[in-house]
Amino acid sequence: MKICMVNPLFVPYLGGTEKHVYEVSKRLAEKHDVTVLTARMPGTKKEEVIDGIKIIRNPAIIIKKAPHPLPPPFPITVDTFLQIRSQAQKNDIVHFHNRFTYSLIDFGVVKKAKSKLCMTLHNSKPQGIDQWTDLVGGTYDKFIGNPMMKMADKIAGVSMDTLKETVPKSMWEKTQVIYNGVNLEQYDPSIDGTPMEKKYGKYFFCVARLIEQKGLSYLINAMKDVDANLVIVGKGPLEKKLKTQAKKQGKKITLLAERIPEHELAQLYKGSYGYVIPSLYEPFGMVVCEAMALERPVIGTNIGGIPEIITKDTGLLVKLRDSKALAEKMTYLLDNPQEAEKMGKAGRKRVENNFTWDHTTQAYEKFYKEFQK
Repeated sequence: MKICMVNPLFVPYLGGTEKHVYEVSKRLAEKHDVTVLTARMPGTKKEEVIDGIKIIRNPAIIIKKAPHPLPPPFPITVDTFLQIRSQAQKNDIVHFHNRFTYSLIDFGVVKKAKSKLCMTLHNSKPQGIDQWTDLVGGTYDKFIGNPMMKMADKIAGVSMDTLKETVPKSMWEKTQVIYNGVNLEQYDPSIDGTPMEKKYGKYFFCVARLIEQKGLSYLINAMKDVDANLVIVGKGPLEKKLKTQAKKQGKKITLLAERIPEHELAQLYKGSYGYVIPSLYEPFGMVVCEAMALERPVIGTNIGGIPEIITKDTGLLVKLRDSKALAEKMTYLLDNPQEAEKMGKAGRKRVENNFTWDHTTQAYEKFYKEFQK
């Protein structure tokens, strides 16, 4: 098959969606002809081949401070639909991984070319984030997102919750859950977290963009009742606000607002006493799988795709916006080290059995195979 993946950003930029597209594309490229169509970031080539993937980058203006609720960096391209039309004429499948930065015109040129049109929902319908984001996201889906989904031949979602919350019931027959994955070699339990333990003491860990939907203010607030430190890695518009809150807390809370190399990130996971994800909105939660792969017990809010990852054997769930509950669960892990260790071991097995990039790629193979019948 000839497959074209379409996403606003791609390597070397690696957010959750970009990592998904890269890991899946390089595996599919072992059997198929795979192209990624994306925006051109500063310092990247217009065209190149990486790990068997042909990458085509459109000239773009990169907005580093996008207006709320758009997440920076946000690329603006001029001739995207022309490139999409060209790829639709060359490929059997054109697969979109972002419905918020493309248009009905882009989808229309794929249908006109009679290439199969697929999309993956990496973001569910915005709900419970903030009034403006919910309004803008809901309005967008009503008038643009839903018509896009109607035009698609197949729709994947990174969790069952994402599909149920976003896709109208009339379209459920063409949907399939395709979970994100983890690179088990990068996130191996044998990684030594001791250097991070020496540096930060006994600490809980969190990786998240510094935005409202991640619920970080509730986690920081919870730490006043927890006999441990906290390390947060992430960048975003709330950096100053969260650092101020952390300083007032009087606890040792470290906020690393910088890009951390993957191997150091793995050490930070491994050296922690547990991983906490206090999100108010989370379609999947790849970071939860990364923590579990490193045998860390996890604590997460009972929202979105998180309950599809965390089971009673691998971690603990709490209600939204509940600092007291977060503190209680962290204290429980501190007071029950054998139980915490048991959860970590079970988490690794769960990831091995369900959440690897090989599992994700196999699901896409099944997803596409129906077009060959």
